Amino acid sequence: MKNLLNNLARWLYRKTMPRSLFGRQWSGTNFVDNYKRTRNPTSNELMAELKGAAWTCISMNAGTCATFPPQLFVTTGSGQPRPKCATRPLGREQTLRLKSMPHLASRLKSADRVEEVLDHPLLNLLSRANPVHNGFDLLELTQIYLEVHGKAFWYLNKNVLEVPDEIWILPTQNVAPRRQPDSSNVVDYYEYRNGSQVQCFPAEDVIFFRYPDPRDPYLGGLSPLRACYEQVVLTSEYAATKSAIYENRAVPSAVISPAEGSARRSVIAWKRSGTRSFAAAARDESWWRSRASRSICSIPRWAIWPPWPT
Repeated sequence: MKNLLNNLARWLYRKTMPRSLFGRQWSGTNFVDNYKRTRNPTSNELMAELKGAAWTCISMNAGTCATFPPQLFVTTGSGQPRPKCATRPLGREQTLRLKSMPHLASRLKSADRVEEVLDHPLLNLLSRANPVHNGFDLLELTQIYLEVHGKAFWYLNKNVLEVPDEIWILPTQNVAPRRQPDSSNVVDYYEYRNGSQVQCFPAEDVIFFRYPDPRDPYLGGLSPLRACYEQVVLTSEYAATKSAIYENRAVPSAVISPAEGSARRSVIAWKRSGTRSFAAAARDESWWRSRASRSICSIPRWAIWPPWPT
């Protein structure tokens, strides 16, 4: 009798998350590069890199994922009545493909018939999420936010019967999961902050999508853009450098010439000396001034003649 009461109490008692798992589960470095000069990017910094190759790859991935809309299936077992909604029978190959999927094998094991649902409120909701976005837009934006931030949020707007009738995607860069003080829940509400405007959405009205993140497996999300952020920033800086050079009509900033002339031996000696001392020169400008035998001349734009067309 005692064991029965203990089992009943454990079943009735609300399951809670161990307090040791609350908060950030990573105590390592907050830097991106090995030299510890670039810190983890903020949400706005990730959004700023949506250009060039990064945006091309993200948009292609999101567009491809959005071309596969969700499908709904219904199973009928022995002695069960037929579904009341409109359905389409599946072929043998489609049925075998569904039954071969590991996450569906247990659900379809005892099913005598598997059919695709053609008309259902859930399908209608996903195909027309809200007055602005259709089903393709919803899936594409969701995947874009996952690619950029590793997280995505759907707000379910409910009618008077507490049934969702609209899905609104919340811009991830403005959303933060929150917990009440001394709460045993992982998330109590989602805070949406846009400038000075703040709105809180109940946790039960928001669907939280996220990529796996070993540093924070409960509230974190490690996006592909964040994982390759160092390379993306390097590409942006490289493009900006080339653009600056082209805007300067490809004119070099300075010309360095040995005082001895352009003899081959003098040029080779100059290259070797510059290679050995370049690191020191970058730190100390006096290195250049101490080389009296060499001259460095800046080239102003007005010195170019004839002027190049802009």
